[in-house]
Amino acid sequence: MRTAVAVARRGRVLKQRSRERRATTTATAARSLRDVHELTWAGSAVTVLDLTRSRDLECGNVLCDVPRGCPCRLATFAERNRDALRGVERLVLAGNDLRALPRSVLSPALFPALRALDASDNGLDELPAELGALTTLEELDVSGNPAIESLPAGALLALPRLARVNVAGLRASAVQPLAAAANRRFELVGGGTREGAIR
Repeated sequence: MRTAVAVARRGRVLKQRSRERRATTTATAARSLRDVHELTWAGSAVTVLDLTRSRDLECGNVLCDVPRGCPCRLATFAERNRDALRGVERLVLAGNDLRALPRSVLSPALFPALRALDASDNGLDELPAELGALTTLEELDVSGNPAIESLPAGALLALPRLARVNVAGLRASAVQPLAAAANRRFELVGGGTREGAIR
């Protein structure tokens, strides 16, 4: 009898602690899509979603021709978990061999607080013009994507808070049209030693 009472009391204590944890929302970082679920359930607001070299972005669809870095996984997750991602201020997608950024993810409806986007060291060949809708964006890192042939200058210049764009390792021809206008609006960080890269 004592054991049953102790178990019931322990259960009530755990439930109370769980409620208290959810009531005091804290900001924190998630390193996987599963972390987002767990932190949200625990009452924490996810402010950093760091998916650097993440297995979460590997496609499990046998019909998909993208072996790694499938943007549809992130797009699907973001669409289904809008509320959990509302507080994300920094999204890191570095090193995932992404060929494209999912246009649906670049939506202020999904990431209304996004201040920094790191899409460095992928296989991107373009940046979508939808970047221009992320009006809260302050920092963009697309370094290490040498296949990018041009940057959406109009979209980037339309971002009112954009302060810094890292284009290290991109071709000079991709960055040149943006360079003159950028000096007046935001810092354009370049570098690298590859031929054709901005120095």
